[in-house]
Amino acid sequence: MADPPPPKDKLEVALFLAATQGYDTIVTLLLGTPGVKLESRDELGRTPFFWAAAHGHDRVLQLLLGTGAVDPNVRETARGGLSALSAAVEGGHAAVVTRLLGVGVDVQPADGQGKTALMYAVGSVEDPGVRLAIVTALVGAKAEVNVRDEAGRVPLGVAVEKGDAAVVGVLVKAGADVNVRDGKEENGVRPLEVAVEKGDVDVVEVLVDAQADPNTGLDCEEEGEEGEGEAAAAAAAAAARAPPLSVAVRKGNETIVQLLLKAGANPDAKDLAGRAPLSVAVEKGNETIAQLLLKAGANPDVRDGDGRPPLLWAVEKGSEEVVRLLIASRRINLDLVDDAGRSALWWAARAGLLSIVRLLVRHGADLEIRPTEPEDAQQQQQQPCGTALYQAGRRGHVEVVKYLLKKKADINAPARGLSLLMSLVLYDRGKRGRKMIELLLDAGADANTKDTSGRTILDIAAADGDVELAKIALDSGVGLEATAEDGMTALHRAVINRHDHIMDMLLDYGADPEAQDGNGDTPLHFAAASGRRNLFELFLEKSPDINVTNFSGESPLHKAVQRGRRKMVEYMVRNDADLEVRDDYKRTPLLKAVGAENHVMRLLVNKGAHVHAKDMFGQTALHMAAEAGLADDVYFLLGHGLSASLPDDRGRTPKELAAKNGRKNVVALFKRMELIAPKHEEDEDSSEG
Repeated sequence: MADPPPPKDKLEVALFLAATQGYDTIVTLLLGTPGVKLESRDELGRTPFFWAAAHGHDRVLQLLLGTGAVDPNVRETARGGLSALSAAVEGGHAAVVTRLLGVGVDVQPADGQGKTALMYAVGSVEDPGVRLAIVTALVGAKAEVNVRDEAGRVPLGVAVEKGDAAVVGVLVKAGADVNVRDGKEENGVRPLEVAVEKGDVDVVEVLVDAQADPNTGLDCEEEGEEGEGEAAAAAAAAAARAPPLSVAVRKGNETIVQLLLKAGANPDAKDLAGRAPLSVAVEKGNETIAQLLLKAGANPDVRDGDGRPPLLWAVEKGSEEVVRLLIASRRINLDLVDDAGRSALWWAARAGLLSIVRLLVRHGADLEIRPTEPEDAQQQQQQPCGTALYQAGRRGHVEVVKYLLKKKADINAPARGLSLLMSLVLYDRGKRGRKMIELLLDAGADANTKDTSGRTILDIAAADGDVELAKIALDSGVGLEATAEDGMTALHRAVINRHDHIMDMLLDYGADPEAQDGNGDTPLHFAAASGRRNLFELFLEKSPDINVTNFSGESPLHKAVQRGRRKMVEYMVRNDADLEVRDDYKRTPLLKAVGAENHVMRLLVNKGAHVHAKDMFGQTALHMAAEAGLADDVYFLLGHGLSASLPDDRGRTPKELAAKNGRKNVVALFKRMELIAPKHEEDEDSSEG
């Protein structure tokens, strides 16, 4: 505390300075001087007695008290009414405090901040021994121990914050409320909560011995149950904090956990995240604390905010010892799942934790539990699924898979419509995946399993050109003629994708060369469409009907001309392909050839195709060419006797179709040639089609 502002009178100045500096000889001299004013005040309203107390000058204080003319309860006037006792306490002057208490000074007055001498003793005295002595003295003088300052602080709260177990003990013994909220009532913190947060074992022990409530804080499941409206919600949120036991468990303080449990802490009280103490202990792998909680009656199946029980945390952390501990409680449900439907065995298998998998299965865990699959397709892709076996297999945990199969796990159990085998074929054909595929097939997995489009593993191998997988599939007995939703067999896919080696393999294994897909197309149709003569010859040899038709009545020649395969068309014509075969719309290969590349239409005409052929709508090749704006084809067809004025079944002529569709080049061609067909030409082929 600084020196006092000097008063005007010289005697007063001398007395203030002597009292402040502790010059007891000078004080004695001044006290014998007539006219000295003992109760004069400086600019802060402090007397010489106040300054002597504040600076701890016990001898000066004794001299002044001996005059009987000073007020020991003097308080400053300028800054909130600090008392001489509080000033002495703040300075840590135990002897002065004792003297003041000895003359019966009032211990209760508070300054402008609401702080009493006891609050100053607890909060301002740094030396622990001095602090204890002063607090003990004040308490002995009946200082109020539960008084609050303007900030809502109480002496016990400050003592706990400082970690002074001895002072806490004195205050508690004097009647301090051990469950008081320190701070403003709406958001104050209880002493035990602070001590636990600080990990102060000694203070916690003092508080629980004094019957502090170990279940303070707000269990998250109870939050917001009382009151309505925003005010109640705000109050509940401000008051909500984790129970002391949860804090101690999270910090791993075994001694405090023991103290709290012994004091009656609820072992299942949840923190604000919905986590019970056992769940937290297990997550942190603290076997000792988990054991303490279980011994105290903690529910081993208590769920956290995500519905996850402790066992799932133990598995996720790979803590076999904690898993054993939980199982040993004999109160645990091994098949309890989290909110997504995932069990402990599911997590263990997914992580490849063979020893934990064995442990769970030996104690009866259900092998077939699987997460609930969301209806939304996007959510399905984001959420893991399938059984424990499925998860282990997808992650390449070979030993876990072998063990689960030995225990009769369902090898064909699907996830998102796919078996484990199919899932690996689709998404994991690397070295690890192939090893797993062979393991599953050797163990009896359904080799004819299908994906969501109905394809078998042989279909996929044929489409992708995966010779090794195709060989594995064939040796496993996959059906050669199995069809997917599109009706295709593996042979169709090999032909379409030009995987000749697989195609030869399939034929060697007995695949049907005349198999029809969902449209009725045979491999011969696809070979014709591809333009690959050697392939066509191969299938023509195995299925000699060159005019075989699909479900739309199309022959291989239709396919070849439509794609402009000129050399293929030439070969087929030489081998007696029917030029006049009609599809379901009565279209001949010539009609299909309109607009095709490589002038295959002209080739067909030159090979004898009937140029006046009509489809089921009465349209000739000229109608189609004119409507499409194919001027060269129009010119060619006109040159072969087709009429621009011949109407189709709806009365539309080639000339009208060209005009209607804006084919100006064709319209101009018609005009230049001035082709107005005679009536007898129009009637000449009226019966065609």
